[in-house]
Amino acid sequence: MDDLSLDMQALQQEFQGALGENAGFLYPYTKLAPTGGPAFQGSVWPADPRSRAYAHAVSTVPELAQADVRFLTVAPGQEAPGEGARIPFDGGTLTLHFWGQVDPLSGESIGACSWVAG
Repeated sequence: MDDLSLDMQALQQEFQGALGENAGFLYPYTKLAPTGGPAFQGSVWPADPRSRAYAHAVSTVPELAQADVRFLTVAPGQEAPGEGARIPFDGGTLTLHFWGQVDPLSGESIGACSWVAG
């Protein structure tokens, strides 16, 4: 994003600041604690199999086609878990397979996970 004008960089920083300040309103964050890693505030939701995000996740990690796919975001300012992290969630375990590209406006990324009950 170095090729943005100074005005656009200022607008981007203002947007990202406002997003961070209002993140709890935009996403229902809960405390999550990956096995062996630091806890963080995150939001998890089931993937819509008809969505482009789901299609991208399955094309990136084909075995997700046979899994219960969930997406994950991390609250601004929180340390995101690494790929391969296992996170107890909703009576089961999320396994983080990969992080998507960082959105240039919001600065956020969405992680693709599989969820297994138990």
